[in-house]
Amino acid sequence: MKDTPITIEAARTLYDAGGGGHDFDHVLRVLATAERIARAEGADLAVVRTAALLHDIGESEDRARHHLLGAERARVLLAGQTGGMPAPRRHGRDYTTTAPTPADTSIFLTTLASQRLFGWRTGANWLPIEENEARLRLLQRFYTLVNADEVRRFLRVHPDAADVLIEARPHIERIFGSNTRAALEVTFDPDSESLRDSEELFGNIRTSLPVEEALDQLSQFDDEWFLAQLTRAGGRLNFNLEFV
Repeated sequence: MKDTPITIEAARTLYDAGGGGHDFDHVLRVLATAERIARAEGADLAVVRTAALLHDIGESEDRARHHLLGAERARVLLAGQTGGMPAPRRHGRDYTTTAPTPADTSIFLTTLASQRLFGWRTGANWLPIEENEARLRLLQRFYTLVNADEVRRFLRVHPDAADVLIEARPHIERIFGSNTRAALEVTFDPDSESLRDSEELFGNIRTSLPVEEALDQLSQFDDEWFLAQLTRAGGRLNFNLEFV
């Protein structure tokens, strides 16, 4: 990957060798999300990409402490390689002497997510069941429902999400191709004290393109349409890539 001290394929071997609870597709989804936030916020892409690629490398050793173990492994792995990187500073850290760590990306992403989700409320203005089911039938023409009951409930709580998903289809087809499918899945943060407070609906765009090309197309999707829609549905709707 351009201007990043570790390539996607090199990072993949770290996860293949270590096992753990997440497969490498999870890492690629995190990479895509981290890149889009970094571009929007003007962050250093080399730092964010590196941290995203390495953010879970400690998980196979100890899930509860994987963020700390992964940070240490990242420092060792990147030692001697940072000379080829720019010298970014963010939150007071000097990356010329300290390698970017998964913790840095976690702080960055968590802070931004908190800002974007500040106004979200649960359970207000639920959509009537009949209207929700009609929207769901329309969405199923274009999307596969991974966990249908959770998607159904999510759309009742966040009715604007269905509008965004319907409006997204021509943009997905224009950028990724007319036969492109996407899957809808409600996800939760297992480390959150309240799963409902951490729920998010993902539209995972299915692609067999090379990773770099797919990431470029996702960036185009963001720049030309999706970034302007982020505040809709309470900030709980996102798009990402699913490599097939």
